[in-house]
Amino acid sequence: MSDFSDEQPTLQDMLALMGPGTANLQVEPEFFNGVLHRLHKRFGLKFDNVQSAFNVLRDYMPSIGGYYRKETASIDRKTLLRKLTRLSQSTRATIQAIKPFTGGSAVWNDKSTTFADDPVTYSHFFIDAVALTYDPDISPWKVDNELKNVIGQLQQISIYTDGILAGFEDLPSKQGQRGIAWYDHFVRALLEAATRLGMSTSTRDSGSKDGGGTAFTEFVLEFEKLLPEAGRSPSAIACAKRINRSLSRLRKLEQK
Repeated sequence: MSDFSDEQPTLQDMLALMGPGTANLQVEPEFFNGVLHRLHKRFGLKFDNVQSAFNVLRDYMPSIGGYYRKETASIDRKTLLRKLTRLSQSTRATIQAIKPFTGGSAVWNDKSTTFADDPVTYSHFFIDAVALTYDPDISPWKVDNELKNVIGQLQQISIYTDGILAGFEDLPSKQGQRGIAWYDHFVRALLEAATRLGMSTSTRDSGSKDGGGTAFTEFVLEFEKLLPEAGRSPSAIACAKRINRSLSRLRKLEQK
């Protein structure tokens, strides 16, 4: 099951890796067995190669979640880059503001906030201000060490932010209408799993003029429960139509 897209990676492709957990499509054994139990109870089916079919879905569904996020996420590229730039600038400015107060090199000489007759270091001012409510055993060395740790963390944020900016600025944005190829990947994985299970992959119910209601359609509907609500079919009939459209596109791709 290889990717059938030769497009250059876009900003959406990169951000798909960071999508919400609701679209990760992790298939757990309990969920998979529950689906088979419900299909057996409704259609009287017996299944072959259960472990092999489970392995297909366990391995491929998480990446299909990535396709879903890639093609459905609404991303404002300009706003994202502007906020990342602002974060980078703010982080560096905070580092420069804190740095003078480390190592006892700066003093706190605001008479309105300290009772000391002479200017005191920031560490001593901090201890006078909050020691009794924060940590009775706090020391100037401890305060100074905490400040240095904060600066270290901010520097890491700055490095990561600058690296993300450098990578995203050169990535093209996705143009045009949002794609539906993610559902083709979804159907193809379920088709392979159903074939290994020995299940018919028909979407046509002989008792219904409109289709829907077959074991395979119900199989797909069960796995649509892993998707965010916006990605699910509203009914078995609608699901069967989506499946058929995907199968038609997949056949055309195989013929190229």
